Amino acid sequence: MESTTVALKWAQHKKIVFLTLEAKNLAEEGRVISLTPEGHLHFEGVNKVTSAKYKLELNLFEEVVVETTKWKVTDYSVQFSISKKVDSGAFWPRLTKEKAKFSNIAVDWARWVDEDEADEKKLDYDDQDFGNLPDEDDEEEGEDDDDENVDLGDLDDEPVKKPEEVKKEEKKEVSLEDKEKTEEVKTE
Repeated sequence: MESTTVALKWAQHKKIVFLTLEAKNLAEEGRVISLTPEGHLHFEGVNKVTSAKYKLELNLFEEVVVETTKWKVTDYSVQFSISKKVDSGAFWPRLTKEKAKFSNIAVDWARWVDEDEADEKKLDYDDQDFGNLPDEDDEEEGEDDDDENVDLGDLDDEPVKKPEEVKKEEKKEVSLEDKEKTEEVKTE
């Protein structure tokens, strides 16, 4: 059976690169994970349900610290916290050394921190405790949870409007408001 290239998501912080390999139901047998100080990541594994073979070869943008790098295997993915070797706090411009677009690599927006916001969003990361890594399900501190409780009603009852129709309705509303204001001024 031919190997499937694993899809992965990535994010970074000043000192850490996060990778999530989307390898579901990974069997312990036949699993190979290796990372060199030069930043070469090799991954192989087999889905224990479908017997699909996963494979990934990746040359990271810069050198890494293998000793402080952590990973854990879940039912849905393999998650990595890779420590950057250069501790300058500089963000990598891309994940790989190659200046190519890879169809299997995407940004993990749930974990992404912009370089200019890195100091504001302190990452509570203990390199000895993998459990402190930011997770896709974690909420930012102080972030409102209002979006989850919003009642959107029954969206199927309303017909989908074209942008032109929406603009016309907005113009009508503005015209009505202006007309009402004009009438108020006349009556005073």
